[in-house]
Parts: sequence; structure tokens; C-alpha cells
Amino acid sequence: MGLRDLFRRDTTNTAVELAEVQQSRDAEVHGLTHTVEMLESNITRLEQALLEPGWLRLEAGLEQEFTREGLRHIARLCRLLAIKNPLLRRASALKVYYVFGQGLSIAAKDELVNEVVTQFIEDPHNQAALFGQSAQEENEKALHTDANLFLTAFTHPLTGRVQVRSIPFDEVNDVIYSPDDAAEPWFYERRWTQVIRTAEGTRTELKRALYPDIDYRPRHRPAMWGGWEVRWDSPVLHVHTNRPKNWTFGVPEFYPALDWARAHTEFLDDFRRMVKTLSKFLWQVKTKGSQLGKAQSAMAKATAEDAPVGQTFVADHGAGELSTVKAGGIALSPQDARQLALMVSAATDIPETMLMGDPSTGNLATAETLDRPTELGFEHRRNLWATVVDRLSQHVIDASVLAPRGALSGVVERDEYGRLVITLRGDRSRVINVDWPPLNERSMDEVIKALAGSTGGAKDIPGMPDEVLLRLALVALDVNDPDEIVATARDALERSADERDEHEDGIVEAVRELRESIDRVLVAA
Repeated sequence: MGLRDLFRRDTTNTAVELAEVQQSRDAEVHGLTHTVEMLESNITRLEQALLEPGWLRLEAGLEQEFTREGLRHIARLCRLLAIKNPLLRRASALKVYYVFGQGLSIAAKDELVNEVVTQFIEDPHNQAALFGQSAQEENEKALHTDANLFLTAFTHPLTGRVQVRSIPFDEVNDVIYSPDDAAEPWFYERRWTQVIRTAEGTRTELKRALYPDIDYRPRHRPAMWGGWEVRWDSPVLHVHTNRPKNWTFGVPEFYPALDWARAHTEFLDDFRRMVKTLSKFLWQVKTKGSQLGKAQSAMAKATAEDAPVGQTFVADHGAGELSTVKAGGIALSPQDARQLALMVSAATDIPETMLMGDPSTGNLATAETLDRPTELGFEHRRNLWATVVDRLSQHVIDASVLAPRGALSGVVERDEYGRLVITLRGDRSRVINVDWPPLNERSMDEVIKALAGSTGGAKDIPGMPDEVLLRLALVALDVNDPDEIVATARDALERSADERDEHEDGIVEAVRELRESIDRVLVAA
């Protein structure tokens, strides 16, 4: 064999070996590709499973805070179930009834300041956004499902008039805080899609802007900040509930109730389907397989819709034995869902007697009064809204002072921390009174009896100062800020009849009638 033949044989062998190696690599690549596809498919299924309401994926950001997308997903579920689920809809409605059902009164102590605040409250646009009945209901329900409300105070630079609007929770992407103080918000980052309609058609435009916090008033106000447009004339008040400490956003209040509300509905729906299924099977026939045709024919005649009532079923032995389906052994009852409803009650802070709307679960006492924790919970929410009203009213007062055509005047300066401080001229008060009716109505007879019992006897009445007696009555009637009313009445009670005006005479007369009523109760006792 020559060198040529040896070279040809080696080349052939090398080509065969290379082909085998290539084929082996192709098989490995194919196997890896198949493995990657399987992994991607499995990951997709896992992600879809995790996004189910029962297995919602809540990724942690820095430390333990939910991601913004996770909060959006929770809020969407809460909004849907607050409309769809009867228990959550009932809980949401009850909270609105107790907080805003009796209305509220808002007034400033100073007459001129009160005119400015009243003009702000009675503005039709502000009624539609915040102070009207429908707006109060919508905003309260937004705290249940979103736990975050972004109220924007559009401020006119010349007149200082303010109009309130709200930014949807889904559009606020982040909050920018002071680099020196993590508790001081500076800007709210908003991204939204604006629909623009023209004669040529409709188009959408992606927009973004920064809105300053209502308390952030720096010396310099650049038009752009970090490449973003800053809308200084539209400061934002962030109203939040259920926010863990050091978190940026609140967590929807109905989030703990989602799984239990769905479980309660699913349980009752399963029971309904079970009963419906049993209603389709009234008769059963026991027969041999070979006689199935005769049995079916006999059943068809016996259960026909036009068959007369009270008929007799007669069949030969081959047709089998006809009997009714026994459903008495089924142990499930719709009342078994009560424990699930109790979990919804615990998650929403609504007592079961109110949440279920079932008068058989309560009595007269529970129907006419609230338990103390529930009452304090509604008072707490009322205080939150009172704070919101006061903060917006303070902004309206400041805007009226800063605007060239504003109705108020004052001194503008900065404190040692660089914060803007505005003092009204003429010693005008900035105090805003937000008063709510009592949650539990008390009759005057109950108040008089309570006061009579607290005095310790008729002998103590003449010696009790009038202002102390007045304060006890105001507290018993759940009047807000009784100390301020007592301070106003103190001068009237100390003056003589000749020195008092008509209003002060009315105060003295009211205290006198109160004392006489207590005396009558004590004498009757």
C-alpha cells in the first residue's frame, strides 16, 4: 500500500469520525434545546400559578416591601371582588355608611378665612371630587381596595383658588424622598397614557411628570428635575392606610379577606351545585346489565313530564326494582360556611352580625349600638378624613395669601429648617373645625341621668361650677372639642345679665335648664 492509499484511508476515517462527532453534538444541542423549552414551559406554568389569587407572587424589593406591580395586581383583585363578592361589597358599604352616612360639618373659626374655605368646599368641581356624597363614597371605597389616594390640588397662581382631583393609584409609579430624610417625600412619579382626539382621528400619547408633595416648597422650583417635567402648581396629598412602617405605599385593606371571601362564595356555590345535582336524580333502578333496556324504558314511562300524578309503577322482574334516591345522609349544610365568613369579618373589622345582614344572629342591643372596638375603628377613620380636610384647607389658606389676587394676606417666611411658614395678618385664626355626628345616638334623658349619677347626689349640684357641668354634658353628648366650647362660654357665665349679649344669654339659659333637669331627675330618684 502506497503513501497515497494510506493518506486516502486516513482522510476517509477522519471524515467519518468528524461526521460522528458532529452528529453527537447535534443530538446534544437538540437535547439542550428541548430541555430549555421544557424549563421555560414549566416556569411559565409556575408563574401563572403564582399569579392566581391564592398564590399571588409578591416579590420583595429592597428589604420586604411589595413591588409596585404586585401592589397593582392586589388592588385590581380587591376592586373586582369588592364589586362581585357579596361579603366584601357589604363590608365596603357598611364602612361608608358609618363614616359618611350622617355627613360632617366644616367651618373655620375666623369669618374671612371661613369664606375662603367655604368657597373651596362648595366649588362644584371640588364637590364632585372630594366633598360631595358620591365623591365621599368613592374615595372611602378606594382606601378599601387601593389603600392609597393621591389628591392633587390644582392651584391657580393669580387667584389662589384650588380645585382637587385624584390621580389613579395605578399611574403613580414611585415616590422620591429627600436624600437627607427618608420620611420627607418630595415628588410623586406619574406615568400615564393620554388619549388625544382630533378631527383626523384618535391617538394615544405616553406621558410622565413629577408632582410635588403638598408640604414640599423649596426656594428654587426648576421646571425640569432629572429630565422630568415638574408640575409645581399641582401638589399632591398622599392619603394612605394599612401602610407598614417605612414602606412607600399602603397595602389594600381588603387584601387579607380576599382568599376567605372567595372560599366562602365557592363553598356556597358548591353546595348549590350539589343540591341542583341531587334534584336531577329522584329515582334509581336496580337491575341486571342484560335487562338495562327494559329498565330504561320503564323509567322513561314513569318519569315522563306528561305522566299523571299518583300513578302506579308496575314492571316485571326483569325491569328491576324502582326506588327513590336517599339524600338524607348528606352531612353538609350552608351554615358550615360561617367560619369562612368569620374570617372575612376579622379581616375587614366588621362584626359578623352586621356583615351577614342576618337579624337572627343579633339582638336589639347589637342592632342599636356598636361594640367599642368597631366604634373606635370608625372614629379613627373619621379622624383620618378630618386630617385630610384640614390639610387641604391649610393649603387653600396659604394659596390665598401667596396669590396676588388672593382674599387673604399674611407674612411669608422660612423657619430654621427652610420650611415655608405663612402667618395671617390681623391675628386671624387658621383653625378648621371638622365636626361629625355621634356614631351612637344618645337621648337627652340618658345624658341627664348619666350626669345625675356622676354628681353623686342632689347636694352636690348647687356647688358644682357651671362650666364643669357644661363640660360633662358636652362629653356625654360626644360633642367634638368640648374644651373650646367651655372656654367660649366661660366669659358669658362670669358676666352679669347687663353685660351679656343675646348669644351669651342663650348659653347661660342652657346651663340653667340643664341644672334644673338634673335636679328633677335626682328628686324623682
